[in-house]
Amino acid sequence: MKKYLLFALFLSAVVAAQAQERKWEHQFHVSAGVQIDNTDNTGSSTGIGYSLGRFLRPDFSLTAGVALRYEVENMFDSLDGADDDDYTFVDFSVAARYHTGHWTFGLGPVFSFCTRNDTYYIDANPTDPMNDKEKLHTFGLGLKPSVMYDLGRHFRLGVEGHIGLNDMRIDYGRFHEPNRFHSISLTLAARL
Repeated sequence: MKKYLLFALFLSAVVAAQAQERKWEHQFHVSAGVQIDNTDNTGSSTGIGYSLGRFLRPDFSLTAGVALRYEVENMFDSLDGADDDDYTFVDFSVAARYHTGHWTFGLGPVFSFCTRNDTYYIDANPTDPMNDKEKLHTFGLGLKPSVMYDLGRHFRLGVEGHIGLNDMRIDYGRFHEPNRFHSISLTLAARL
């Protein structure tokens, strides 16, 4: 009987020790910020997403995430009759994160798929062959740096970036301006 009691005590100590150590982290986030490209355009970037992180050490984790990102290249141009150039992306990211005190620093690749693409429309010539052609490629590759600060136990507030590595604009031979999308956003995350 004593052996069973000692064994049960040992098992409960192991379970209690495991409960103290954080292994997995679920994170839901919303972000809003500025979209900057390598042309003279400045727009907006908003997003919502989810990520799952695995702590390999108390100060280091790997995170995989998915996010829905909406970008507007030329904000408020539609007020003058022009096109806003707005796009929707689904982003898949992987990040290595370093945790120190209340701070978290992350960096990793992001794979973006354009799910809603803007098209050309030339008002002056409704029969122009460019009309209804998509403006962007379907796939983009980028880097996602981040600096976050822990607000209590369940929230993080910080800055995340999106650095576009490839030219997203489709080259039709005219209207081509190589374009890499970059953005910087204020992000609020809820952690579980």
